[in-house]
Amino acid sequence: METGLVPTDDLSVMYTLDDAANFWQVFGRNTDYVVDPEETMADNFSYAILYGTEGREYPTPEIIQAIDAMLREAPWKNP
Repeated sequence: METGLVPTDDLSVMYTLDDAANFWQVFGRNTDYVVDPEETMADNFSYAILYGTEGREYPTPEIIQAIDAMLREAPWKNP
């Protein structure tokens, strides 16, 4: 058994942890659940909704700020 990262667009490829030197920069450290990118995003989204950008200290606040900005600029707000 080997630990690795598999991109969702090509399941025949596996990257070693050494190949993913920027893993924590991409995923951030706001959540410990980094097994599934959708779940990681769901955690960050829920933090943005529940706590906002100022409601708590985030190890990677840029992710929460980006989610907040996208929600504020949402097309359904300005039809």
